[in-house]
Amino acid sequence: MELTKITKELLAAGWTKDQTPEGFRPWNDFYGGWEYKESVFRKFVFLTPCGMLVKGTKVIDNMAYMGVHWMVENDNPVINCPYFSLRDCPMRHPLLRGQYVYNYKSCAGEIKHCSVCRTDIPWDYENSIEKVLDANEREEDALWDAFLLQHKGRACRHQCHFNRSEKRWYIHYDPNICARYNCGYCSILDKPVSEKKANVYYDLKKSHIQVGQGFMPDETICTITKGIKHLRASETICEAVVKYGRRWIQSTVYLQNHSFCYFGGTVEVINLRYEKRESRDLLQDLQDVSAGITVYHQSDLIKQNKAAKSARRKESQKRREERFKKLIRTNGFEGLSTSDQIRARKHLSSLEIKQAEQEYRKSLLPPPKDDQMNLWDADNVGIPNPNTERKVETHMSDIPIKAKDAPRPA
Repeated sequence: MELTKITKELLAAGWTKDQTPEGFRPWNDFYGGWEYKESVFRKFVFLTPCGMLVKGTKVIDNMAYMGVHWMVENDNPVINCPYFSLRDCPMRHPLLRGQYVYNYKSCAGEIKHCSVCRTDIPWDYENSIEKVLDANEREEDALWDAFLLQHKGRACRHQCHFNRSEKRWYIHYDPNICARYNCGYCSILDKPVSEKKANVYYDLKKSHIQVGQGFMPDETICTITKGIKHLRASETICEAVVKYGRRWIQSTVYLQNHSFCYFGGTVEVINLRYEKRESRDLLQDLQDVSAGITVYHQSDLIKQNKAAKSARRKESQKRREERFKKLIRTNGFEGLSTSDQIRARKHLSSLEIKQAEQEYRKSLLPPPKDDQMNLWDADNVGIPNPNTERKVETHMSDIPIKAKDAPRPA
């Protein structure tokens, strides 16, 4: 990124890259040199082309558009124009004319940006953008009262949006949104909200064509997953969801199965209903199976997934236990690192650690020496060895007597 305006001014004043001026962050080539600290430039006051004062907390910093970096360091940050006019303002920067951002979430209309510059004029509410925004809110509230009167009170602000460009309220009723709020009375349905809870269920039908191989014809594969739980809310809200909220559920399901639909599959929400607890129609299941449709129940799938997950966890735990037992048998408990000792205490009981330690100590003992059997003992078990007997049965009379030790004649 090229050097910012404030960076060029500081370099011309004698500052170097190794130095950091007060109120700035250290030099960063990516951001074009020195940057203001956020706590510093948020205290600045800016001026719009039409003469309104703006606090630093309202500006949008570091926006790149049309090859220009709109930032505080270049003295050209932007703000959202508070007038939300459908016509382009001639005071806007030429590069920003015709540029707008449409807020799809709130349907607020065209949000246009306008560049501002820093000023030394002290902030004043009477000449500030905050005054215009407050006036917009008062106008919005006044138009809401007229809109509510037009619909005879059967409108909810949670289900409506205000287009600030057109200065007009729109209603967009989606009962699924009502489940997020704890309203005691529904103004759209014009009746109190029940305190009893219920669940909204639907069945999902998916079908696709399986291309046949060779002379085999193509086959249509159809599956139905029944009892999918959409939400849990008041019975009043659940009833409204079943009556008026099908298309939002259908669009959500389509987004969740977008890849499946992209490759030629179809998804359909059927049997949308609300119940306190899930019920099954066994006769309908048998009819679907006889028609060649594969039937699943969401609750059964959840149980199978839980069982499979539990089995995987047990198997993983068993492998960890065997691993630490092997480490202790090989190195001993004291020979393990501190982290391995902590993990071994976590996965093994004290008795298992003690048994593995005993096996390790037993492996340190020298192997017992076996008495080697000679050939005579191996071939003549029970027969006395003549060599051994000669040594054992030798008497003094068998020892030869030398001449000097012979007895003298009487």
